[in-house]
Amino acid sequence: MQIQDVDLRMLRIFVAIVECGGLSAAESRLNIGRSTISSHLSDLEVRLGITLCKRGRSGFEVTEAGRVTYQASLELLQQCEAFAATVASSKNELSGRVTIAMIDTLVNDPRCRVSQVIAGLKSKSNNLQFDINVCEAREVETSVVNGRSLVGIGVSRHPLRGLDYFPLHHETNYLYCGKGHPLFDCPLRKSTRCYNKRR
Repeated sequence: MQIQDVDLRMLRIFVAIVECGGLSAAESRLNIGRSTISSHLSDLEVRLGITLCKRGRSGFEVTEAGRVTYQASLELLQQCEAFAATVASSKNELSGRVTIAMIDTLVNDPRCRVSQVIAGLKSKSNNLQFDINVCEAREVETSVVNGRSLVGIGVSRHPLRGLDYFPLHHETNYLYCGKGHPLFDCPLRKSTRCYNKRR
């Protein structure tokens, strides 16, 4: 089997399906409809000649062949990105794919200047590709630790070993209770932090 551009695209879709835990869950990450995702997955299975996933009324499950293909896909995609980065470095150009994991509440936060940073980097090189994965808070750090994302932006309450944390801004949260509650006249505030960068 000779790998072509269309194969790499289908493998990236398959990786997203596995990491999201199903076709429906992968829609938001891939920004394409479930029927299109299903079609790409079926095409990949035909191309490889194996069944990658079981999907239906019983739920979604990755087959043993699918798990092997998932690991091989991660290695292949990483090698492709490393190749592009190596070639670009010989020309002193910025190149590669930058994957950012974020919690959904920060996407539209005016204090989160991710779009401006991406625009600034894109102005320096057209060979940079950016992927933003919207995750639940607990998944952001895991995504960075596992190498699926280069950086993560979210809320951290228990820092994980192996990650470097940098505060972006502070957010004040309020705890509310009804009149007559023992804490009704006691205002409480809790500050949280946004993070992080992989070593």
